[in-house]
Amino acid sequence: RFVICTGASPAAPKIKGLSMVPYWTYRDFLEALPSEVPARLIVIGGGPVGVELAQAMAQVGSNVTIVAPTVLPRECPEAQQALLGALVNVSGIKFVPSRVVEVLRLIPGEVTVVLEDNSRLTGSHILVATGR
Repeated sequence: RFVICTGASPAAPKIKGLSMVPYWTYRDFLEALPSEVPARLIVIGGGPVGVELAQAMAQVGSNVTIVAPTVLPRECPEAQQALLGALVNVSGIKFVPSRVVEVLRLIPGEVTVVLEDNSRLTGSHILVATGR
């Protein structure tokens, strides 16, 4: 028996305006560094990749916000709470619990994220880390 692992490709969620906004996937993000450190990074997705890259960027000075229903959804609730506490209190990452990103809008020099409750977040860069 053999297992052939050919790799995975990042999945782009169906978000209105995503195709009109420059955004990074984890592959793009890793290629862009170290030449560009985002001033205000919005991470869409709270899985392992999104959380790891959010924490790395916070450590080099980015103002980071994670938008996701929860962080590390496959972990037990106690682990989720402990990690969320560390991300917020130690790393200074903002966490916005939202299930749906409705629209992304590009305004010169920034991207606006409109959430399901019509609240808005503004960032200099977007990282889409919603899965593969």
